[in-house]
Amino acid sequence: MLWVVNHALMVFWFVTNLSEAVIVIILLFVPLEISLLVFLSDIFFRTILPKG
Repeated sequence: MLWVVNHALMVFWFVTNLSEAVIVIILLFVPLEISLLVFLSDIFFRTILPKG
């Protein structure tokens, strides 16, 4: 019975903190995604369009 209450509390905590967690995840992943995109586009332009 205790795990049901614990689970309910966890779900409640998760739902209440979801927006905050999403903001944190976005803030963490945006620079990572940008750097990854820059890296991939750099490789792409080097392989597809060699500069002389």
